[in-house]
Amino acid sequence: MMELRRRSLVAILTSGLIAGVAGGMMVPLIPLALDDRGVGVAIIGLYSAVPSLLFLVAGPFLPRLVVRFGALEVYAAGLGLSAMVLFLFAVVDNLGAWLLFNAVLGLSFGFLWIGSDSWINSVVAERARGRIVALSAASCRPFSTGGPWQLVCGIASVIGAALIPFSFGSLGVLWPLLFLWGGAVAGLYTMSSILAGQRFRGEELAGALTALALAYTVGSLVGPLIGGVMLGAFPPHGIVVVLALVPAVFAVLSLSRARRPGPSGS
Repeated sequence: MMELRRRSLVAILTSGLIAGVAGGMMVPLIPLALDDRGVGVAIIGLYSAVPSLLFLVAGPFLPRLVVRFGALEVYAAGLGLSAMVLFLFAVVDNLGAWLLFNAVLGLSFGFLWIGSDSWINSVVAERARGRIVALSAASCRPFSTGGPWQLVCGIASVIGAALIPFSFGSLGVLWPLLFLWGGAVAGLYTMSSILAGQRFRGEELAGALTALALAYTVGSLVGPLIGGVMLGAFPPHGIVVVLALVPAVFAVLSLSRARRPGPSGS
């Protein structure tokens, strides 16, 4: 049984990496292809937002699918859908069809996201959950309990964002800083997923992970809008204020939670 789980885990991480790379390539390719055809900026924005919007609509139903059919089955359906859509993108040259394909691609990655997180959190031992969840997030998107590490990631995100304006004059400093800052920001999601795995099981776990994914998706949609408004209102560093303020609030909330005694001592 342990060997079967290990092989399943390797298969999920490998297939997630492949799907993540393929899907990640579509993020810039679709807008570039649309721009090359003379499509307006507003329509390109619509194409880019459709996958997230469809996931927001379909997301609340995913926990039921996980409970009814199983996490691995939902994940496999996501792989099949994404492979089919990527193939259709290559052979169909029609903008209307591309809009539909993009929507289905968002749904397929929702299947991959919730299916993999639900299965990993339900079968991986407590001592290994942090490492495995981090690997899963990195393949298609630290080993300890979530609370303290959430605080550390939040503080690192604030410091990294505050240092960005001072590194604009040197690419040798800016790129490593962005790499480290991005890792700290991504760590916030990873730690939240680990906490969900520690506290919930079964249908509640699938529901918690879906809620987390939906919150992430809403942030992905709203964040650029807020950043654009702040950049216009307070050039040239308005967006940096947003990048620092959001994790600062998160760090304060994490510190407040860490100081509050609970049954588990966290």
